[in-house]
Amino acid sequence: MEEFKMLLQNTKDNRDRCILHLLGAVGLRAGEICQIKVEDIDFEKGYLHIPASNAKYKKSRTVVLLPVVLDVLHDQASDSIWLLPSRGGDHITPRHVPAYLECNSYSCGVAGDHLQGYGRQE
Repeated sequence: MEEFKMLLQNTKDNRDRCILHLLGAVGLRAGEICQIKVEDIDFEKGYLHIPASNAKYKKSRTVVLLPVVLDVLHDQASDSIWLLPSRGGDHITPRHVPAYLECNSYSCGVAGDHLQGYGRQE
């Protein structure tokens, strides 16, 4: 938990906070995070729908979002269809998530061993 707090304090922008919250607070996988569309989020009810095509076992599911996570997602939502768009207009790739974690963990002094579960690409 301390490592998570340190990473959150070290984030540079809302996109990074969004990734961390989806990994740590919601428990999504990197592949699921990258493919979230803004329309998958129900901001009124506080739910996130993960379509079967984006889920590990190809079963759709709905997760409840904590208010703090919902706020971060709301701030991140833009005109793009993707919650986390790439510079090219598509979504970021699953490789971005562990690379981001590794970069930020070194800059804030969190050892990589503690982050093994975060950003898993399963």
